[in-house]
Amino acid sequence: MYVSMKEMLQKANRENYAVMAINCFNLETAKAVIDAAAESHAPIIVDLL
Repeated sequence: MYVSMKEMLQKANRENYAVMAINCFNLETAKAVIDAAAESHAPIIVDLL
């Protein structure tokens, strides 16, 4: 699910947890990171370089 970064970070702040920002150098890595986050129901920020 895609949400705005502002909304995601405000929720994390309210509920006292961190959101990881992952640097990805290609689409394959980005897909792997997104799949892993979805499987673990974890919010992430994907930084595609």
